[in-house]
Amino acid sequence: MKLQMKLRTRLFLGFSALMTVALLGLLLALVSVMQMAKSQEQLIRDNFSIIEINQQLRQTLGNHLIVMLTDDNRSEALAPLRRVAPTLFRRLVTERNARWAATLDARLKGRGRTVVVVGVGHLIGPEGLPERLRALGYSVKGP
Repeated sequence: MKLQMKLRTRLFLGFSALMTVALLGLLLALVSVMQMAKSQEQLIRDNFSIIEINQQLRQTLGNHLIVMLTDDNRSEALAPLRRVAPTLFRRLVTERNARWAATLDARLKGRGRTVVVVGVGHLIGPEGLPERLRALGYSVKGP
């Protein structure tokens, strides 16, 4: 009888330890899943923000196309982009136009012909390439 009790006690303790380890494993898995879900939620939120900005940029590009097709040189066409993403506007339009104007000035003073192809957003407004080149003393036909 004494031997039987020891065996039952040993089995109970072994089962108890096994259950404890299993529960700890489940707890670790639950924590891992919760962290992964939180990370994925943040990624999804970031992706929706990127999609929203892309939609706004597409709308702005559509406005630029309309400006180009109607031959209307209004600098207000860039206002939505400037308002929605001022840093992006500064980097993509203002700073690039300044660098391009300096590069074009150097190339135009050189020999040969120069062909310049840019998006319509770089052609309109006071910060556009035509205005910058006019400020440098060039005669510019067009917008």
